[in-house]
Amino acid sequence: KANQLGVVVRDANVFDKLRSVDTVFFDKTGTLTDTDLTLSSRPVEIPEIHKRIILGLEQDSVHPIAFAFRKAFSASDVSLQFENRREVFGRRVFGYLYGRLYELRTSPEATNSISCSLFEEGVLLFTFLFETKIKDDCLEVLEDLKARGLKLILLSGDKKESVNHLTDS
Repeated sequence: KANQLGVVVRDANVFDKLRSVDTVFFDKTGTLTDTDLTLSSRPVEIPEIHKRIILGLEQDSVHPIAFAFRKAFSASDVSLQFENRREVFGRRVFGYLYGRLYELRTSPEATNSISCSLFEEGVLLFTFLFETKIKDDCLEVLEDLKARGLKLILLSGDKKESVNHLTDS
């Protein structure tokens, strides 16, 4: 039956061991929440040049924020080519354009959301907020597991405040 449900079992003893499980660990992103982020808050008007700068910085990134920017800013916006572009995954992406340093970095001051800011030569230009959605059946499954007496632990690389916001849901 497990195989029919897409569960791979390499050792038949796993079912006997499951009876003694008292704690379940969950990864937040992709397990309890969707992996897609949505740009939820941005400055009222972002000049096209800054959209192009952001798209240029994020052009090769596989970080969820990069995908959210590409989704939010028109695909017709042509990104710019940066010199010495580098990404420190999950922290910042930066590069030089016409001799000026541009950088997108995560914003530590944000509490219940994921955010990043665009800087030019160290000067803050814009801050963007992103949101993630809890999967539809997530809360029902968690409540069922708690009702069975299991201890639930959430694992995440996100900021503590953002994770606490989810656990309060």
